[in-house]
Amino acid sequence: MNSSVLVPVFVTLALMGSPQERQGAVAVRFSKDAGATWEATSLAELPDFRRFCAGPSSSFLFTKNSLFRSRDGGKAWDSIRIPERLSLNDVDIDAKGTIHLAHSDGISVSVDDGKNWTLIPFKADQHGGFSVSTAPGVVAVHDGAIFIVTAGGGLIIKRSRDSGKTWDAVHEAKGYIGAMTIAAKSGMIAALADNDGCIIGKDGGKTWTRGDKGIEGINVGGGAIAISPADDLQLACAVVDTFRPRPSFGVYRSVDGGSSWQKVDGLPAVGWQTDGAKGWHLEFSGDGKTLFAGSTEGLFRVEVREGKLREKEPILKAPVRGLGRTGDALLVASP
Repeated sequence: MNSSVLVPVFVTLALMGSPQERQGAVAVRFSKDAGATWEATSLAELPDFRRFCAGPSSSFLFTKNSLFRSRDGGKAWDSIRIPERLSLNDVDIDAKGTIHLAHSDGISVSVDDGKNWTLIPFKADQHGGFSVSTAPGVVAVHDGAIFIVTAGGGLIIKRSRDSGKTWDAVHEAKGYIGAMTIAAKSGMIAALADNDGCIIGKDGGKTWTRGDKGIEGINVGGGAIAISPADDLQLACAVVDTFRPRPSFGVYRSVDGGSSWQKVDGLPAVGWQTDGAKGWHLEFSGDGKTLFAGSTEGLFRVEVREGKLREKEPILKAPVRGLGRTGDALLVASP
């Protein structure tokens, strides 16, 4: 289940790819009034922040080498013990509270809040004389199945139904898969891949469709994607250039399950920053009516149905390095 944060309803996963190393420290804040006011949390200076994620009754976030959990809506955070010397690529927590850590050696799993860990190992494959990592860059768990996108190459979505003993390739994309999200209720998979646009998986990854109307011809693998917790037909994605903004890059919305996309006008142009900002970060409100979009230019609110900004100016005038949601509260990581 995981998810881009929260008791949630959906999970947003993004390959940590390049640039993977986060620079500088962030402070974590939360808002209970859709961003009108903000409160500080116990995490005032957190280095190497990666992403918010979510469990069935708690909020989580992870850094390069650590994992934190909040049980009170994001105000107080406690550290969870993880195996030493791990460099985390991604984290997911399933509906039972089992924690999955994706890293260079494989997936570490804990069913007891980090007291004990079991390793699902991965070995490198040989391609043309080169050693290519098969370790997961993204991990997501739904209905007992583990889904991963490998860190080396990032072209194939794999699935295991037996706790990692065996793996099946359920989809091979035409290009790099830079982001993947799974709707916690329905299990619908949404991913962004270069040369493919948005790819949608249903029935546990048995069937796949492609939707790129409105984003055709754009290399979207380095972007972000989110599914509304209220309606699987409503999605948002962000596509960015590696080094500089271009007119076609920005935040897009879909109201037909990812088949077609319309750009949200009025947002500032943003490239993939080298300071860990990674372009745009996306998070839906709990009722699905508002999309929060954050970047180095601040945090903005978008009316989902109309696809318009609620305000021309950002509601938070600070660089955004991550967004999450826990219940009705919005979480933000910012320098």
